[in-house]
Amino acid sequence: MVSETPALRARATRFQEGSERALAEALQEVAGVPALTARLAATQVVGVHWLLSMDNSGALAGGQSADERHPQAVADAEHAFTLLSEGLAGHV
Repeated sequence: MVSETPALRARATRFQEGSERALAEALQEVAGVPALTARLAATQVVGVHWLLSMDNSGALAGGQSADERHPQAVADAEHAFTLLSEGLAGHV
């Protein structure tokens, strides 16, 4: 429903951008990394989170129960965040 409704899609985009900005600020403050590094990391983390959320929402909308989806959701999250932490070299 979110992806098919322009107003909801716009709001979701603003939410995502706000999340990226807040995480980047926190990374820069707490980890002491340069602004660009913080922004790049935040964009990647929020992007992975968003993609996983959309995959889970799609599976549930397609009729899968939360209990059915859970094992694959966990595996997908572990894979996604491993790629994020280790990089894509050797995976694509």
